[in-house]
Amino acid sequence: MYEREEIIDMAKDWVERHLQEQNVQQQRGQREQIKAQHALAGAVKVFQRLGEQVQRDLTAFCRGSGDGSLQYQEVMEKKFRVRRAAYPSVTLDVELTSTTIEYERTERFDDTSRYLTHKGAFRIWSDLAGNVQIYRNGTPFVDESEVSQLLLEPVLTYIETI
Repeated sequence: MYEREEIIDMAKDWVERHLQEQNVQQQRGQREQIKAQHALAGAVKVFQRLGEQVQRDLTAFCRGSGDGSLQYQEVMEKKFRVRRAAYPSVTLDVELTSTTIEYERTERFDDTSRYLTHKGAFRIWSDLAGNVQIYRNGTPFVDESEVSQLLLEPVLTYIETI
């Protein structure tokens, strides 16, 4: 059997470990809350930079290819669209909701064909220092040009294969 002091020491060790674990979880939660606040505060600015990058890339493509049928439209502060109205048509809608960037690409070969729709999303997140970035599947993009490429490449490939 255990001595009374040993039992008290065992209980004390267990309680201390439990309190330490609670403290660690609380600190982790506080850090995540700080990162979420930074992300929310910087989301619109990051989204606007992405829209500007998409517009620059689209302009460069149109100049280089001589195809002016693709148009960039800023729908609202938190939404933009890349569109080709003539058949075969393509529309890319990109929208910011809180800290999520959702995109939907719709392709239609002609007025008798079905719409093909592709959807996806990115997350805007921050580190503790307040560096706000766009993430995909937990991995940050280096900058907005990588995201622009990921969004525009399927659109441009669709247009070029026609």
